[in-house]
Amino acid sequence: MYDLQELYDLFNEKELLKILYNLYEAPMILLYHIHETHKTITIPLFDGYINKIDWGDDNINKELKHTYDAVKLYEIKIYGDCPTLDYMSNNTYDYLFQVITYGSFQLKKINFARNDKLISIPPYFPKTIQDVSDLFYCCFGLKY
Repeated sequence: MYDLQELYDLFNEKELLKILYNLYEAPMILLYHIHETHKTITIPLFDGYINKIDWGDDNINKELKHTYDAVKLYEIKIYGDCPTLDYMSNNTYDYLFQVITYGSFQLKKINFARNDKLISIPPYFPKTIQDVSDLFYCCFGLKY
């Protein structure tokens, strides 16, 4: 049987492990403004793996494509790791509103091209970035 101090130590160890796990696999968080009903979007992540995506509408899966039924601002949380986030090769760039965090993604290439609705990104890039070609091409709404 555990005494009170042992239970307290076990609880703290469990909580510490949760915190460490969340730091290890922190999600990329994106805000998408969906301004039409029944809109399908695709997150342009390439060459990696996705553990899960929380689409912000009570749907969670591993697919990079999702259909929204309502007009709304959605917070999308992506767990996994992919080296490329490239909106130049994507037709849903009109819906990305804000990048809250890159999470623990080891991104090598970021391209926000043509995201004229994008208003803000984190004030840093991951240290792994190697390619920023056309990074802000036609990002007219971005506030510096």
